[in-house]
Amino acid sequence: MNSFSPKECDAKPEALEDQADELEGLAERITGKSGDLNSQFNDSAKEFSEMVSEGIRGVAERNREAWGDAVFACIYASKIARRWASDVRSYESKIEKLQDEWDEERKDNFGVDMENTQGAGGIGADKALLNARENTAESLNSQAHDHWTKLVERANEHTDALKEGPTQENVQNLIDDGALKWAPFNLKGAEQPIPIDKKQGGKDAEKINEYIEKKDKDLEEIDNFPPGLAQNLNILKERIAYKQQNGGELTKAEIGYMDKLVFGVDEGSYDRSILDVANSGDRKFKEGIASAVLALSDEELGGSYDDIPQSIKRVAEGPDEPRSPSTTERHEYDDWVADAKKIRKSV
Repeated sequence: MNSFSPKECDAKPEALEDQADELEGLAERITGKSGDLNSQFNDSAKEFSEMVSEGIRGVAERNREAWGDAVFACIYASKIARRWASDVRSYESKIEKLQDEWDEERKDNFGVDMENTQGAGGIGADKALLNARENTAESLNSQAHDHWTKLVERANEHTDALKEGPTQENVQNLIDDGALKWAPFNLKGAEQPIPIDKKQGGKDAEKINEYIEKKDKDLEEIDNFPPGLAQNLNILKERIAYKQQNGGELTKAEIGYMDKLVFGVDEGSYDRSILDVANSGDRKFKEGIASAVLALSDEELGGSYDDIPQSIKRVAEGPDEPRSPSTTERHEYDDWVADAKKIRKSV
């Protein structure tokens, strides 16, 4: 083949986006809400009543599960349609760049000096031009083929996601891509993944450490636990409880959040463990931290014993056996009793 001939995608991004708009319009009609559904349903955690217009709220509450299913199905499908449209646009953009490269090479005779009648290696300019053209076409067509293969893979993923519906894995993929945030939890409750991950866990650990440090200094500005963080912990506790009752593992992102949160607090910048911190906050904070620690150690939820801090393990494993005098670090019996009491107070 001596020309650049990429495959053309039949799917049109404009048509896919129109379908997404129609699905979101249907969600608006179901809820009686209008405007930017993404900000209303997806940007933050909300009560169900906040997402339904006042005029139909009574009916919606009586049929909450059905309404939630219908609205979430619309939003879920619309997000997949928009991802598909984005993938097609990305493919078209990559092919356009390759086409520009091909056009530039043609203008430059594919790097062959046509005035040199002998051409490269004495084979003649025309033959050299043909060889250079074929080599360029082969290279660009190979790249185009790779882009096409990736597009087909993505299209198959989107098709499967639509057929399978909002499974935990499919929803988590949309959360990882940033397409979904709080909409799954808002509409379906604790059965759906929540938008937390390792990065957020690290940030929340820093907030806790700052809060406890200020509280230790008895600063007047510390009246309540940070509200956004309290909400995260409370919702996470709901999610853990749902999985414990209904089976199945938490997502890797949720486990990652708890890992960064718990270890970030346990290894804070000042001399205290997670046991000390868990007894410094209010009741919801204690419950949230306790739930996170227990979930991290629960293999049925996707955790393991190795995932919990050493300060917790020491209490679980009991006081150390007596060691030789040369041992510099010992967890004495009295220390173990004190830590055990801290755990008892925090739950």
